[in-house]
Amino acid sequence: MMIYKLKYYTLFFFLINALVGIAGNDNYNKEIYTVKDIPNQRAINNVWVSNPHGILSSSEVSQIDQKVKQINTNTGYEIAVVVLDKINSSLPPFDFGLELFNTWGIGQKGKDNGLLVMVVLNPHNLTFITGSGTELVLSDAQTMEIDDNEMKPSFKNEKYAEGILKGLNVIESIFEGTYNPYNSSSSSTSSTPWYKIKMFLWYFGVVIVFFGIYLISLFISLIFVKDLHKRYHIIKFFNLLIFPILFPVPFLLIYFFNKMIMERWRNTVRFSPKNGEIMHKLEEDEEDEYLTQGQIKEETVKSIDYDVWVTEKHDDILILRYADWFNKYKKCPKCKYQTYFKEYDKTIVAATYSSSGIGERKYYCENCNHVKITTYYIPKLQRSSSSGGGGGSSWGGGSSSGGGSSSGW
Repeated sequence: MMIYKLKYYTLFFFLINALVGIAGNDNYNKEIYTVKDIPNQRAINNVWVSNPHGILSSSEVSQIDQKVKQINTNTGYEIAVVVLDKINSSLPPFDFGLELFNTWGIGQKGKDNGLLVMVVLNPHNLTFITGSGTELVLSDAQTMEIDDNEMKPSFKNEKYAEGILKGLNVIESIFEGTYNPYNSSSSSTSSTPWYKIKMFLWYFGVVIVFFGIYLISLFISLIFVKDLHKRYHIIKFFNLLIFPILFPVPFLLIYFFNKMIMERWRNTVRFSPKNGEIMHKLEEDEEDEYLTQGQIKEETVKSIDYDVWVTEKHDDILILRYADWFNKYKKCPKCKYQTYFKEYDKTIVAATYSSSGIGERKYYCENCNHVKITTYYIPKLQRSSSSGGGGGSSWGGGSSSGGGSSSGW
């Protein structure tokens, strides 16, 4: 009889321990309604993988955790991996992931070099959220390519850890600048052409939109605007070099065509609105007689260029202003001319880990000699919490503006 009781108590003891073990395994089977329901394992025990439903084994969690910390050590990027059974939330997975990313603050503050990889099984969904800094290196299109070629084939076979590690390997090579899309672990040949087609369609669509806007602007200028100076400024926007650099076809041709007609409009003979007489444009050395000292200074520092048109008897004068968009000069708060610039920005007292610092900026106007000196506080230095050492630490305060991708499998 004593033996039966001993067996009974032993069985009861193992059952209780099993239940406690399940309950303690990352809140196993806990319902996920909000981002607060997901345990931030980095803040708890410095594990960068959250696996609240026990989908990954402890050894798989350890493998992935070691991988993301290795990537962090080699490249500086912070990667959080979250694997969930189900999200009982009204938010779509991408919006849920974006809220989770910004709630945890994945990545370093100021650098915003974080990445969230979130896998949800019911329904099947893989979401990438990139920090504002990370998306400059890891594009939305690349996350979709990694999604399709590297991770989903393993996910379809319920090999979730394998798929995550394959994706992380490619992400690491992108961060390190050694990525070669032709050497990816997936040998699928069908997705790459479709990816290229999608990129071409995106490029073609953007070109059509901007080309359409240009044609509309040109049409309005020619038909409805008689003032040549106003025409010039309506289409000036399309002479930004960003257009021919990003979209050489057709904007390289448009750039030179636009430049030609802008020059023509700028130099076309004017007629006096007072008496209808022909006006002629003065040479640079003749203009100063009709310009103010501030306007002459603007021309000297090359922030503004002026054309001066006069009639034969100089009884009517027309001064036209042509601003340079990209220069260091701003409008002076005192004399109102565009001759005001930041002369220096320097540290007076350096910030330390225990105290904030002080910086100083000096603004100066080359026309009226107006000076403005401002001081500002420099935040205390923060020790990096990105090392893989022992002890829990939270993420670095990064943020995302909505970069990434989300899709099912």
